[in-house]
Amino acid sequence: MQKWIIVLLLLTSCAKDFVNPYDPATPADIWMPSELTIDTLGRNALRLSWQQDELHIDGYTVRRDVSGQLSEFTIPFDSLTFSDIMVVDSTVTDTCPTAIYTVMARAGGNLSDSLASSAVVLPIVTEATAGADQSFTDNTTQATLSANSSGTGETGLWSVVSGNGGSFSDASSPTTTFSGQPCTSYVLRWTISGSCGISRSDELAINFQQQTNQANAGVDITALGLSLSVTLSANQPSEGESGQWTIVSGDGGQLYDNQSADSEFTGSSGVQYTLRWTIQSPCGISSDEVLIQMPIIVVDFDGNQYTTVEMGSQDGYNGPISSQIWMAENLRTSHYANGDPIPNVIDSWEWSQQSAGAWCYYENNSENDLTYGKLYNWYTTQDSRNVCPDGWHVPSLDEWTGLIFYLDQSAWIFNNQQSSEGGRFKEVGTQHWESPNTGADNSTGFTAMPGGDRSGTGYDYYIGTKALFWTATSYGFGRAYDILLLNTTSGVGYDDTANGGQYSAGRSIRCVQDQ
Repeated sequence: MQKWIIVLLLLTSCAKDFVNPYDPATPADIWMPSELTIDTLGRNALRLSWQQDELHIDGYTVRRDVSGQLSEFTIPFDSLTFSDIMVVDSTVTDTCPTAIYTVMARAGGNLSDSLASSAVVLPIVTEATAGADQSFTDNTTQATLSANSSGTGETGLWSVVSGNGGSFSDASSPTTTFSGQPCTSYVLRWTISGSCGISRSDELAINFQQQTNQANAGVDITALGLSLSVTLSANQPSEGESGQWTIVSGDGGQLYDNQSADSEFTGSSGVQYTLRWTIQSPCGISSDEVLIQMPIIVVDFDGNQYTTVEMGSQDGYNGPISSQIWMAENLRTSHYANGDPIPNVIDSWEWSQQSAGAWCYYENNSENDLTYGKLYNWYTTQDSRNVCPDGWHVPSLDEWTGLIFYLDQSAWIFNNQQSSEGGRFKEVGTQHWESPNTGADNSTGFTAMPGGDRSGTGYDYYIGTKALFWTATSYGFGRAYDILLLNTTSGVGYDDTANGGQYSAGRSIRCVQDQ
């Protein structure tokens, strides 16, 4: 059944020369009703109200004309209202009918002038309900809507109020699918329309968001050994996202694949790099950074490469602390830094007679070179042509003791074994050191190797059990200080015994970077 609502339009009156038989002298405009008003009571119902000055009447007559359908109602004289509970009935066929009411006073069979008012009676339209707001934080760009259905004779229609790029699979369906764009918010309107151009609307919000994966560039990396390449380990982007590496700081770096989370990265010796990993989604960007420290790789004249380690240094007891870069391998060069060759002396007698720089392999076996390095006499450390690569030098006794004091404030390193920190310098295990290799943990990264020594008389001893390193410091009488580590103790110190440190003896060399 059609539902209706009333819209009030117009108030009119007609002046006619009607006479009240009970009081003929009363003017017509006095005994006719006045101040007619119409109020709606609800759907398809209204109430008429009026005023009456002349009381010598029998009552009132109300006539209703709805699109030519006439009705008449008799109202008693003591009532100044009329309630019409069904303005439009089934006999009315107009879509948007107009109801005209005429109210007249009645006396002795005569009617007064009429007072008329009209109203448009409109169909009631179903209240529109668009449904609840919806928000998505994944990759979803579609939403199923859930508006209410339109009533009989009505139509429903979805429309986009705001937001770009949205569409409906069926805009007339209350439960249609809406497709939008990522990272876009929409306001949608559901409108139910009836006849007579009457409609009712409701809106809802749709928000398509995508949670951007939080970028994680991985842990900071300190590259070790002789490799200047590292493998990065950032987190992978999610579906629909992209990732990209950029070099924030540091010269000479190169990414193998800047869009791969686990790309290879190659840098330059000694350079620290900051790399940024950025994950981008249609809805946002997230970045994280990682530090890459490339090792300082030293190259001598022969092309040998050496790993390095940064070591603390303390100037005596409770003195100022600094740091130095040391080679983490024994020197292997056969040339001075300027390219002049250093003589390789094999014969024991000839070795004992040297008064200038010379080198040898332990037991003249070149297979010992890569692991243990060469053995050099002390004269080599004093040559102005520099046995160490450019920018490096043979450490003095003070530099060695500063290194030991940094590790052991109570050290008294006279006669080689008075500090117990020697294990922190030695390579771990017994692959090269003979058992028991006491205290070895190599926590400094120095990786001392037991290269043995060549005596001043040209004979080789103690490979696997002893590491001896030259200092650049002489204590006179044809002798110089050297640093000693043994496989049977965890001590470290310098050797000043009568049998050690002869200028003609062969020792290993570790170079330290100039400051």
